[in-house]
Amino acid sequence: STTLPQQVLPSVMSDARYYPMLKARTDTYMRRASMAYDVLSLIPEIIIHKPNGAFYMTIVFKEGVLNNKQVLAVANQAVAEMVNTLVLDPISLDKRFVYYLLASTGICVVPLTSGFNSSLHGFRMTLLEQDDHVFMEILITIKEAIRAYLVP
Repeated sequence: STTLPQQVLPSVMSDARYYPMLKARTDTYMRRASMAYDVLSLIPEIIIHKPNGAFYMTIVFKEGVLNNKQVLAVANQAVAEMVNTLVLDPISLDKRFVYYLLASTGICVVPLTSGFNSSLHGFRMTLLEQDDHVFMEILITIKEAIRAYLVP
């Protein structure tokens, strides 16, 4: 069985540290969501909503801004060749962006059209990075990559 023994559940939730830890974690996710929203909401071609305490965030590209000609520069030639093979038609336009983002920056996000039963083109990212400075660098890199990708 995958359920925990009954005696384990009360001991975790009755521990005096549990609810303060839960509040601190939720507050952290909310702070990071605000950081992400503040950086990424400046991009007019995307739709972004600030999550309320969740550890992930969803970014949706507005209709018509993605196409199968957009690319990001990939410094490593072997990786560039691999991603160029992976993005051959037919591939969802958000998955194409995600492959280029990973290949060019090393940042891994998940396309909405694969695994989320969504027809919207976008991606989901976590807010789990523990270092706020590193998290901000990741956000700025994603913002710059989106802008570079969308340049005609």
